[in-house]
Amino acid sequence: MNRDLYRTVSDFLDDPHFRAWVLTGVDSDGWEKWMAAHPERRQLAAEARHFILAMGVPDAEVTERSTEDALTESLETIWRLENPVIRMSRYLKYAAAVLLFAAGIGWYLGKDSTPPDSSTPLIPERNTGEVFQNDTQVPQIVNLKDGSSVILQPGGELVCSAAYDSTLREVYLTGEAFFEVRKNPAKPFLVYAGEIVTRVVGTSFRIKAIEGEPHIEVFVKTGKVNIREIAAENRKPGREIALHPNESVSYLRERNLFEKSVTADIPKRAIEYLSFDFVDTPVAEIFQTIEKAYGVTIQYPREALGQCYLSTSLTDEPLLEKLKIICESLGERSSFTMYENLIVIKSNGCN
Repeated sequence: MNRDLYRTVSDFLDDPHFRAWVLTGVDSDGWEKWMAAHPERRQLAAEARHFILAMGVPDAEVTERSTEDALTESLETIWRLENPVIRMSRYLKYAAAVLLFAAGIGWYLGKDSTPPDSSTPLIPERNTGEVFQNDTQVPQIVNLKDGSSVILQPGGELVCSAAYDSTLREVYLTGEAFFEVRKNPAKPFLVYAGEIVTRVVGTSFRIKAIEGEPHIEVFVKTGKVNIREIAAENRKPGREIALHPNESVSYLRERNLFEKSVTADIPKRAIEYLSFDFVDTPVAEIFQTIEKAYGVTIQYPREALGQCYLSTSLTDEPLLEKLKIICESLGERSSFTMYENLIVIKSNGCN
């Protein structure tokens, strides 16, 4: 490994020679000398060293299961001992990336391996950025800075991390919301909702996490999501589970376990059953579908677009991307502007 190319904490964590130096103190590879010559990397190496020492697992003894356990214990140690918000956020990002590979993904259904626990979950500091609250009686559309869209139900609150879209896209949900996440494998999207965290790259799904209700619901429309119970002070988290299209799960708060739901028994919102695959469809009909799905109003030149038809698939696209694709399909003189729940289309007609 060429340590001169290391640019992230993960690069140091992946180097067995670096791990051996941290754990044994034997500097046979000249790490002290190298760091003295590269002061700009010293902070990254220090954070990696702190992380490895918190794990406390010799390299030779590492297995898939022990890696998961050690990383979980490491997170708990860091969260208990470290106060600065920025430092906690960094460790969360690194641990989340490693845990994704270390953890076994599968259903954890009906198994209550530990007694119910009422301690506070170890949720990372919100480090609040933007806050969206729906104090109305109707759903509200929220467009995030990366292009993802969220339909926030009445009474719901969505908090974006101050570092949103820098490395991880982290949000905190109270209430119910439907997410359409713009694809970006380099920047995973995490939703913290009560006692669980949902991790995706790009997909559409609903989370219902209302305070005081006995369970949290997650339903997936498209793509795949991974869900994990957030660790509590004296408990280890349950295994990560995966949901695929049209699958759902309930997290039972009192029993600290996941229970697979019968999808047919879960009422769906309009956006969850409407199709966005259009074949030679009038533009007016496409706009009607969007209005119904997102609870918005679309104003457009009806006469100019009255004879316009489109064939396109908008299934996996957030709202803004849907509108962009439609306008590009109509022609270069077509555009849109959005004012809260009102969308105004400007166009001289289709090509």
